[in-house]
Amino acid sequence: MNSALLASTLVVPLAAEQRPFGVGLGQERERVANVSSPLTPLSTDESQLDLGELEAEKGPYHPDLAEVLLEAANLALLAARYEEADELFSRALRNKRINEGLYSAGQLQIVQTLAEVARFQGDPEALKARIDYYYRIQGSREVGLTATKLQAANQWLMARIELLTIQDWGGKERDALTLYDQASALVKQACTPSSEAPAGADIREWCKPLSLRFLSLGYLIQWHVEPFVQDAYGDPFQTRSRYPREADRDLISDRLETIEQTIEGRLRGVLEQALQISANDPELTLALADWNWFHNRRTAALSAYKDLAKAHSDWFSTPQPLPQEPRLMFDTRLADEAVNVQIRCDVSARGRASNIVIESGELDSSPTFQARRHFKQIIFRPKINKLGEPSDSYYEEKLVLYR
Repeated sequence: MNSALLASTLVVPLAAEQRPFGVGLGQERERVANVSSPLTPLSTDESQLDLGELEAEKGPYHPDLAEVLLEAANLALLAARYEEADELFSRALRNKRINEGLYSAGQLQIVQTLAEVARFQGDPEALKARIDYYYRIQGSREVGLTATKLQAANQWLMARIELLTIQDWGGKERDALTLYDQASALVKQACTPSSEAPAGADIREWCKPLSLRFLSLGYLIQWHVEPFVQDAYGDPFQTRSRYPREADRDLISDRLETIEQTIEGRLRGVLEQALQISANDPELTLALADWNWFHNRRTAALSAYKDLAKAHSDWFSTPQPLPQEPRLMFDTRLADEAVNVQIRCDVSARGRASNIVIESGELDSSPTFQARRHFKQIIFRPKINKLGEPSDSYYEEKLVLYR
């Protein structure tokens, strides 16, 4: 076939192999140092009552039972008996829901603790269920669009995006599409306030964090969603398939591919809109510059980097793998396997790594090979020298490879 004809019939260009930092290789999120349990101190007499005796005496849904369940759950959690803790906290949650109402505030801290228990258990599906329920409670307790609702939405997006960061996307396409639609709607609400907002409520402060959450999802979509390429006769090319289910054509996959084709410009517009509300905000400006650099819009990115370096030289003293603002974080307790690696390399002025040296404490050499393969796909924000120009530099960091 004529190559010119073939080129003119491509539906979309092939995606570049640019792995976002944090997908498969990155830095682990900070863990909660001490799990805070929603306890109310019990009297001496009550604390001596056996849980079963109290349940038999007052019934399974008596309000007094919730506090005893919480104390027992906390003791199980402190002893690392996570399955028992999960069961007891869940019973306390049901008690609160029955006695205080479907969306009562008394449930919130219990649900947060249950989410942390799910992390200890390494159960991403349980974590997803807990954070979804938390969001439902917060979103239903107030009328209209409020800062409380948007704060809960930001926490929900952060946690759900973390799950999509650490998991394969085979079978998760619907989750990704739901998050995209929710993030898009939330950014619109926060950045273009309407009559839904109560009088005097300034919800625009949530435009920046929600826009950055949306941006982190955009990095993931660009990596995971493959364009569908056809020749002039309608035959699909055999392109790289990250997950077996990508061979199945369905409406959800089609829509995700449409989103992937336009997401670069879409999120550039989101960040520019956020900068209209938070004028000259350095973090938003950096996020936009990094997004431009990631997509090879070097002139626009370098202009912003040069201006930012005047006030924030520490941001550019060493090269940084992208994305950094926001960073894709993950909890290795949710991964099947995680290995610590030490990485050293040279980074060019164009943001590419070379002379990569990777060390791990594992006897098996496969983690170092996999880490090297991942690392070659990462783009760096370059070091900016005193003249405001990108320069060759050196990078060394302890990272985590997970799979």
